[in-house]
Amino acid sequence: MDDIDRIAAHLGIPWQRSKDVPFGTVFRYIGLEWDIPQHTVSLPADKRDKYRRAIQEWQTHTTHTLNEAQSLHGKLMHACHVIPAGRAYLTRLEIFLGNFHDSPFQPRTPPKGTRTDLEWWISRLLLPSLILPIPGPIILHNHNAFSDASSGVGLGIVVGEYWRAWTLTGDWQSQGRDIGWAEAVAFELLARTLMVLYGHDYHFTCHGDNTGVVEGWWKGASKNFQTNIVFRRLHDISETTGAHFHTRYVPSQHNPADAPSRGILGPPNRLLPAIPLPDAIRPYICNATDTSAWPQGHYPTPPKCHKQRRDAGHQALFNRQLERISEEVRTTAAAGDDA
Repeated sequence: MDDIDRIAAHLGIPWQRSKDVPFGTVFRYIGLEWDIPQHTVSLPADKRDKYRRAIQEWQTHTTHTLNEAQSLHGKLMHACHVIPAGRAYLTRLEIFLGNFHDSPFQPRTPPKGTRTDLEWWISRLLLPSLILPIPGPIILHNHNAFSDASSGVGLGIVVGEYWRAWTLTGDWQSQGRDIGWAEAVAFELLARTLMVLYGHDYHFTCHGDNTGVVEGWWKGASKNFQTNIVFRRLHDISETTGAHFHTRYVPSQHNPADAPSRGILGPPNRLLPAIPLPDAIRPYICNATDTSAWPQGHYPTPPKCHKQRRDAGHQALFNRQLERISEEVRTTAAAGDDA
């Protein structure tokens, strides 16, 4: 390190000596602790304590300025590098950031539910250790898995040549639930089905035609409260089972799950196995594997109008998605060469 500092001084580079880190296999960088032999990254204890105290200080006040909100949000976003599920518990704080507009110094009251989200963060930061495997090459398992939802009708999933469907029932369009929520639930049911079929600890490709769900899951969060609750359950699934789900966009006309979501059912001998439904969604969907369970006057109708608005711009989405897929393919190929 002295040699580097001497050369840097000769070149006129103003290093901050107090932040020099000795060479080693375990070291701190960008506020995280990296363990190269174990292939892990963790949030150090002093950072956990600092972030927890910041939340507790926040909760002693009922109103906050934009600067205070940005400071807390920045700390917790940093923690999300090690706690990916935390992204789904920052959405209310992010909504709060957008409420200041041109009055950044005027204290405001955070949205309802912000305190509950921050309590979740405190519970995580109190854990004795927060460790995440350093991401590396992965194998994506593509089983031709698709999900879809039709507004006011139902949900459908397809895996290969097999299918399953549910009708929307009760007051499902209440408390902020909408077609985006239904699409997210269809994605969740597809994810749960894939684990039943193929087991845990795999990376699965899941196709859908709703950009709010597909791209929202890339970020791990949704601004829609009800959709975000679905994402939280999916984060819990990943943490407890080791299964991971990678969403890919497909246009409505190329989504085979569109048919069962509208009551156009496949052959009975191609029915996917039943899966337990989470308590939170059980009142709003009903298993429907027979045409008699669907409302009369069902229709092979054109794609839903909420999707037609997206189709004109799906080429740009395809391009972004193609870049993601290409990078994953290159990474996986490189790992195979190294092995």
